[in-house]
Amino acid sequence: MGLFADHQWCPADAEVAMKRLAGTPTLVLGCLLLFFARRMFAATEAATAMVWVAVGLIILSFGLRIPKRQNVVAELRAAERTLLRFHFLSLVGLLIYGFSTAEGRELIGRPLPPPGSPDDLGLILELAWPLVVALGLLPLLMLERALAPMTLAGQVVSRRFHGVRRLALTLVMAIAAILFLNVSAHYRSMSWDLSDNRSAKPGTASQAMVRRLEQPLEVLLFFPRANDVLQKVERYFAALEGGDQIKVSLHDRLLEPELAKKHKVVQEGSVVLKSGDSSRLWQVGAKKSTARSRLKKLDAEFQKQLHKLMHAQGRTAYLVTGHGEINQRGETAPTRVRFLQEVLRRLGYDLKDLSLKNGLGRKVPDDAGLVLLLGPMEGLSEAEGRSLSKYFSEGGRLLMGWQPESKPLPQVLLKAFGLRQDPHVLMHDKLHLARRRDASDRNLIVTGAFASHPAVSTLARGQRPMGVILGAAGAIHKNAPEKNVKVSFTLRSMPDTWADSNGDGLQQKAQEKGQVHQLGAAVVHEREGSDGKALVYGDADLFTDEQMGALGNRYLLIDGLNWLADEESFSGTTDQVEDLPVQHSRSEDALIFHGTVFGLPLLVLAGGLTYLRRRRRS
Repeated sequence: MGLFADHQWCPADAEVAMKRLAGTPTLVLGCLLLFFARRMFAATEAATAMVWVAVGLIILSFGLRIPKRQNVVAELRAAERTLLRFHFLSLVGLLIYGFSTAEGRELIGRPLPPPGSPDDLGLILELAWPLVVALGLLPLLMLERALAPMTLAGQVVSRRFHGVRRLALTLVMAIAAILFLNVSAHYRSMSWDLSDNRSAKPGTASQAMVRRLEQPLEVLLFFPRANDVLQKVERYFAALEGGDQIKVSLHDRLLEPELAKKHKVVQEGSVVLKSGDSSRLWQVGAKKSTARSRLKKLDAEFQKQLHKLMHAQGRTAYLVTGHGEINQRGETAPTRVRFLQEVLRRLGYDLKDLSLKNGLGRKVPDDAGLVLLLGPMEGLSEAEGRSLSKYFSEGGRLLMGWQPESKPLPQVLLKAFGLRQDPHVLMHDKLHLARRRDASDRNLIVTGAFASHPAVSTLARGQRPMGVILGAAGAIHKNAPEKNVKVSFTLRSMPDTWADSNGDGLQQKAQEKGQVHQLGAAVVHEREGSDGKALVYGDADLFTDEQMGALGNRYLLIDGLNWLADEESFSGTTDQVEDLPVQHSRSEDALIFHGTVFGLPLLVLAGGLTYLRRRRRS
């Protein structure tokens, strides 16, 4: 039979029941008036009057709900008692809301704490009142809507009434779960950035630099609080494993004007690195629109500023010009080594040109921390060769790349290195890039063979294979170096690489045998004090912007420069965030299209049919 059987009652009973249903609209009206008074008209004089009117309506609604005579039949009386319980639960929720206000907190002797202070009671009340109100009001509305036509018809259907009650309570529980999940996510602020548009994280090179700091590093962040960019910057510096060597602090430029003036901070979004009496300032930006691209290069910029901080006295890198080098600043190739120049600046070097007309024929300048000779197509004079040779033997540092088709280097310079040039271009039939898709592409060789040497440490121990691209490279041979000169080959070609001795681009297997060739050498001139160091490669084009698109070429350059500067412990990866387009094949696009248009709707339909079938069986 259930709780309510089919039962007929007199029209007077139905009229009394319908009057009691009027209590719910009165309750809803009171709640809406209270909401408007506290939210929209809180700053007006009418707010207090609206609150009292709302309280009166809420009390009146409960009075309308209470039965005034007991001659209603048992079935309807049981339904009314159920509605009365939910109505009372709504009033309890509104009472809890009253205690959560400033006036209510004063009434119970627990006033609101100062802003920013923990308030456990306030959190409990803020969670409790909307949940209790929903637990009473939502079932009340749904049950009254279901009960109204039954009352007019003089008949109550037990199964439908209880089904509506279960549905209402289920919805309230779902709302409660979402509410608690939202609060938990707010107070346990954790985020996972799964997009390619993430911010940078410290690379292994940055970690190594921080570990080698001789003085503590202070990082001063001048950002407004509650800033999205600040969160990513703080996350980056928190990931640096510096221990007591690094201290990060947040400052407000407007509240601390003296500190901002001291470090020349004039706008929000500034980062200051301070060590001892030296400091470096750079801008990240406080707005997402301006900081997005800078956040992607945050790790590289940090390394650049830290290098300059560690070398506050400055150091200079001279690029040899005047012989058709790839770095020559002519109109035909103004930006061919832009990446190389940027890396040098990031490592704290000031860049200058060095040629015969500004003293190379006499000596290398005393302030030279590094000299680069990259692909001279025309021959150097003997005087220039002697200057570079003397600079190397006295502890200087050189980075060299020569081209097989260029004029030979002075013998005095080659003798200082203990090396010999090979004039033939190396080629490979399979391991090369495709540029013109003809025989000329064979000289654009790729190699992934590296020695165990600090100048190629990242490439040698890389977790993923990275290749180095060389264009028209030549082999390097050891040539009776002096006793105090140590030659270590660091880069070699892949097997079956052959030297094109006749220049036709075709392998003559009888004379041009495929084998492994040496492509790079690290040379050390041992002496008292600072040793001379040189990195010599059989190709200069590997340092051009075109070849620097390969990750292997970048690490070959950076690790080599660190080794030349006696900073090989700084070698490692630099986190560089790049937006990569997601590309699909035509078959993948078709699968995604048909899956979303037909697959998902069919899946939902199948689930619904299965549920209905099981329900009918039960």
